[in-house]
Amino acid sequence: MLDKGKISVHQFTVLFILFTIGSGILVLPSLLAAELNQNAWIVPLLGNWAIYKAF
Repeated sequence: MLDKGKISVHQFTVLFILFTIGSGILVLPSLLAAELNQNAWIVPLLGNWAIYKAF
């Protein structure tokens, strides 16, 4: 619970992890697509493959 605006270490950890993952999801595909130019269509395929392998 909040005690005068303070958060626990666990709450901070969860916020940090979610922020990091969310930023990566938004930024990394655009960086890859910019680098790959015509082969940018491969980025969604690689992303789907990575998710498939993770789960």
